[in-house]
Amino acid sequence: MSKALRFDAALEDFEGVRRSIEVREDHTLVELHKGIQKAFGWMNDHLYSFWLDGQFWGDRSTEYTAPFEAEEGVATADVPISGLGLQTGATIAYVFDLATAGR
Repeated sequence: MSKALRFDAALEDFEGVRRSIEVREDHTLVELHKGIQKAFGWMNDHLYSFWLDGQFWGDRSTEYTAPFEAEEGVATADVPISGLGLQTGATIAYVFDLATAGR
């Protein structure tokens, strides 16, 4: 049986706006993305990326984007969260709506 993993999400420019999301360890970042969408009341109508190094627009080798593979990134549907090598307390950067996000 897969265990649940809890992620705490906070909006970068809105102090105090936080949500907790739980997904199973055998789920991918797609399910984490869907949980974030639901928790914040957003519609799944834009592209998004995660950076496992915790830096927005960080190391491209740590970028997981969706729903397709980016130039050098990996599609979020490809790897279960348990296979990402994350440690408790790690920070992940998540950008939703890549078209309007600042670089």
